[in-house]
Amino acid sequence: MTLAAPRKRSAQALVVVGQTPRLYLDANILLPEYLRSIFLDLADSGLVHVNWSPQVL
Repeated sequence: MTLAAPRKRSAQALVVVGQTPRLYLDANILLPEYLRSIFLDLADSGLVHVNWSPQVL
């Protein structure tokens, strides 16, 4: 049995300096009060932009 060589991953940043990350929140985040509070507080402080679809609401 031969083991495959590990793949090299590209070094792309998940967050770009000077840009606010956009998050898509689904019901799993919006339903538990503690998670909803965390993500909406982050959005209120301007650290992230949050989005959700009408179907989620």
